[in-house]
Amino acid sequence: MPKEIRRLAFSHTETTKAIHNYSQNFDMVLPEGKILHARFATAGEENKAGDEFDHSAIFQAYNVTASKNNLILTFYEEDTFEHRYCNLKADFVSAALVDYCLNHKIMMPKKGTKTLDVTEFNICLDIIMDIAVENENEPLSFADENEFAD
Repeated sequence: MPKEIRRLAFSHTETTKAIHNYSQNFDMVLPEGKILHARFATAGEENKAGDEFDHSAIFQAYNVTASKNNLILTFYEEDTFEHRYCNLKADFVSAALVDYCLNHKIMMPKKGTKTLDVTEFNICLDIIMDIAVENENEPLSFADENEFAD
């Protein structure tokens, strides 16, 4: 069965809005400013915020794959010119992006498996969907196959 892969790439500005909005549901305080950089955490950077929150409802409803990773987000505060770092669980960011899509009416299939990825300038939600194929169980054959049987 073939698969369709779709990538929703969120700018750092959109991601900032998404996680600030989503964090209000949990009374979670995040650094002020906007995201300047994002990366997956390496070994030894396991301290993560957002781990104690339950995202299972949104994960089950929208088929989001849970992650054991966490993200290091660098926030830039324009008033003070400071960089602040925030270590968030990848699941928290995934749930925030799905919530952002729902609030902004961005079309997203429920059945597609969703995973989080980070590029240089975007945080992405990858969606992988199985494509239904007619007569998938029938083997392929040529129309004139019997003609060459001699």
